[in-house]
Amino acid sequence: MKSLYTFCIILFISGLASAQLTITEISYNPPESNTDSLEYIEVLNTSGSQLDVTGYTFTKGVEYTFDGILDAGQYIVVAVNAAAIQSVLGVTAGEFEGALTNGGEEIEISDAAGNVIDNVPYSDSGTWPSSANGTDGAGASIELCDITSDNSDGNNWRAATSDTGATADGKSYLGTPGAANTVECMEVTFMDVSIEDATELDSNGVAVMDGQSVRLTGIVHGVNLNAAGLQFTIINSNNEGIGLFSGSETFGYSVLEGDNITVEGNIGQFNGLTQISPVSITANGADTPVQPRLVTTLDESTESSLVVLEGMIPVDVTQWTPGQGSGFNVDFSDNNGNAITVRIDNDTDFFTSQENFLVEDLEYQIIGIGGQFDNSGPDFLDGYQLLPRYFGDIDNLTRTQDTQQTLNADLKVYPNPVDAILGWELESVDRVESLSVLNQMGQQVIIADGNLSQISVADLTAGYYMIKLQTATQSYSQTFVKK
Repeated sequence: MKSLYTFCIILFISGLASAQLTITEISYNPPESNTDSLEYIEVLNTSGSQLDVTGYTFTKGVEYTFDGILDAGQYIVVAVNAAAIQSVLGVTAGEFEGALTNGGEEIEISDAAGNVIDNVPYSDSGTWPSSANGTDGAGASIELCDITSDNSDGNNWRAATSDTGATADGKSYLGTPGAANTVECMEVTFMDVSIEDATELDSNGVAVMDGQSVRLTGIVHGVNLNAAGLQFTIINSNNEGIGLFSGSETFGYSVLEGDNITVEGNIGQFNGLTQISPVSITANGADTPVQPRLVTTLDESTESSLVVLEGMIPVDVTQWTPGQGSGFNVDFSDNNGNAITVRIDNDTDFFTSQENFLVEDLEYQIIGIGGQFDNSGPDFLDGYQLLPRYFGDIDNLTRTQDTQQTLNADLKVYPNPVDAILGWELESVDRVESLSVLNQMGQQVIIADGNLSQISVADLTAGYYMIKLQTATQSYSQTFVKK
């Protein structure tokens, strides 16, 4: 009984503490290029009476110590650059040390005794407002829609809508620092749309449905390009696609090419690429990936579609620089003067390939998903790219069918049929860069290190599969049967 009584007292004190100060507005990624000078946090005295905040501190996110007395209902703003906030927004602010993370983090306030008063784990994805809603670099801060609601829940935050009268990089700055929030807690309704409608663009390349909450269905293509969250493409049966991006949330979904999924989320654009920022993902089962569409150049019609270009010759093979940064670009052109940029992301198996992967003057067939990276704004009519998904998407055209059959004969797999462990031997001195297993629908069901000489297939269902090995210059494949 004594333990229960003590526990109740602790809960009661904690409840009082959490009601003293409330974080009500956050500007974590203002619409500025380079250094963000307009980051701020707004805090409100919600205790119902005067509150001495001397010695209160931010214990997570930034460093700042409060001082003085706040009247009931009084706001205080703390900023990364108090002079900039005063000059641009006309708001007097304290100045914190550190900076707010664009992708999200915890912001925490503790009282002078070290008791946690408030904690907000804001994010730029999931249930939190994102760039698709007009925040996260698009111009708006995020505001708590009801000061009595749980401010640790992203569902209770909205992108600000009140114009401060200030602009940065041509974008209006929206927010209410130091004043009551104006956003409302309206229930979000998702509109059922096709991928074609969701990606409609105006004549300037701007998404017509920018900021809209939608529900759409498509087939997963490619691999996950964001280890911290999700980044891939969903495409319908007509080869019309849209990018999906979540900075830090996965919604319990593991990316598998060929999955049919339904996504609820908000439409937005990142450097011209139309994307959906999800709030929920439902896996509907396996489906069949589309076949790549043959094109000769990249433009808006290829964005987020699976396409193939033939006869592409590398402009400079030394641009192939695996293992550096977040990825690299390689320029190609054909004999008709068509030029493209191929983007190799660091989350694909190309990133660990050999530096001499490309051969000078050799013609290549390149399969990939059309992308765009146009940071010029406000129009998005340039910066088209092609993103290969994995080894096998870049293949030289000098290889004939007979040559490929000869190469495949160099790969031996055993036992075949197999129950649990599949071994392989390759009659080649080339180092194997990657190993993958594909099912009959072309889905990659296993991706493994090329240094392995055997893999477990025990979890695969019975049926026919293909194992594929990729070296720096050749690919080898063989079918096998899983018992």
